[in-house]
Amino acid sequence: MDVSRDLATLFAASYPLVYVYTHEEGRALETLYRVSQRRELKMELLVWSVTEGLLNWVDGTPAVDDRPDYIGILDVARGLDRPCILVLKDYDPYLDDPLVVRGLRDVATLYPETSNQWRRALVILSPQLTIPAALEKEMAVVDFPLPHQGVMVEILDRVIGFQEGMQVPVRLNGDGDRDAVVGSLLGLTRFEAENVLAKATVTCGELSTQVIPYVLGEKEQIVRKSGGGAVEYIHPRVSLAKVGGLDLLKKQIAFWGAAFGEKARRYNLAQPRGALLIGEPGTGKSLSVKAMAALWQVPLLRVDIGALFTSALGGTEERLRQVLKLADSLGRSVLWLDEGVPGSKCVQCRKGARPSR
Repeated sequence: MDVSRDLATLFAASYPLVYVYTHEEGRALETLYRVSQRRELKMELLVWSVTEGLLNWVDGTPAVDDRPDYIGILDVARGLDRPCILVLKDYDPYLDDPLVVRGLRDVATLYPETSNQWRRALVILSPQLTIPAALEKEMAVVDFPLPHQGVMVEILDRVIGFQEGMQVPVRLNGDGDRDAVVGSLLGLTRFEAENVLAKATVTCGELSTQVIPYVLGEKEQIVRKSGGGAVEYIHPRVSLAKVGGLDLLKKQIAFWGAAFGEKARRYNLAQPRGALLIGEPGTGKSLSVKAMAALWQVPLLRVDIGALFTSALGGTEERLRQVLKLADSLGRSVLWLDEGVPGSKCVQCRKGARPSR
């Protein structure tokens, strides 16, 4: 997903209200600024927060004399007389106020009327997605993605440069080690990735593949906070050598691991889409799944199928969507659907930000 292109299209089409859903406020603002400076747009970027008021994002200077509150900023929005993007940080708590809803609907009506002169857009930037029913038809939603592999490579390079400047040993031998570290970081925000790398390097005394368990520990905390009881984070400490027999399966698991690397990505090689393991109890299905995650050094997420079911209409489907979104947010991982079919283990092998279904 090219979020910059999506945002540019919305602004060029004079969409008045856009909701950007993300935990990465800094990256989102940087992206909005780059979009605002495109030749076909050339819009000023203004940012409001309840603590700082309305500022020009480029130089941080106040855009108005006073500090408007959450109601007053809508009056300012209606009075803007130049091409601009007005970003409201963490505005979602105010969306249950009828005055706010009416004010946003007024903006949605007013802004397109001047599109033939200059464009204006109001953007709500928040990690919580809360849209009142009255605004569903006027609001465009953009789900800002977590950093992709290229961004994680830049973060790792920046951390390496900093650690070398601090005379901390950097022991990443070849592309394989770098791929392993970058792959483990996928699914974290930029802030989380930088922090966990710094913490792991201090703990290990060096920047090497030894930081990977610390990165996975960070992801475990995410699962604990967001799993809702249906997802369990498993610590696999099993090697393929512990799996008796199943030589063809073990060979295939090792082969699949190479398909997730940077070299495979450069050659556009197909990645594994999943495996269905069927057999009698005690034939090594669960052990093979654990060995797979341990070999690839990725999170192993076990989904309790029974915990997904609920009597509420549509509740089971919603819980499944939440589980898939959680797994998606962790980047490269093994999603283990235990007992998905009687006598089987269904393993969803994944990489990056999109689930393979």
